[in-house]
Amino acid sequence: MSCNSVLIDSLTRIRNAQRAKFHRVKLKFSKLVVNVLKILCDLDYIDSFEVLRIERDGSAYDAFILVSLRYYNSAPLISKMKVFSKPGNRVYVQSGNLPTFFDGMGVVIVSTSKGLMIASDAAKANIGGEVLFGVF
Repeated sequence: MSCNSVLIDSLTRIRNAQRAKFHRVKLKFSKLVVNVLKILCDLDYIDSFEVLRIERDGSAYDAFILVSLRYYNSAPLISKMKVFSKPGNRVYVQSGNLPTFFDGMGVVIVSTSKGLMIASDAAKANIGGEVLFGVF
């Protein structure tokens, strides 16, 4: 499973958990997913998250992420999610061509040479990169 498909799986789990009105969801551990969750937490789309490790066989362990979802008047704050870059179709853009989501009301997450950032910050820094997904 490629790194991006772990991200797509995590986003799908979050979307499904919010539709089912769950308050927490368990995700597979990945550094990319942790960095995406940091951005979503800073933008107040999720409440919090924590990385949990469970020991298996002495030195080996299983790691997963427990995410606390956020709601407003019992409606999920993440109403739409769109994945732009998929394992079979990567989407790379220059800084001048960074997309918007829901006419600028949503947020687009971009993987750049400086790390993950939202598209507006990447445009200000004049950096392009791989467009991962948009959230509204």
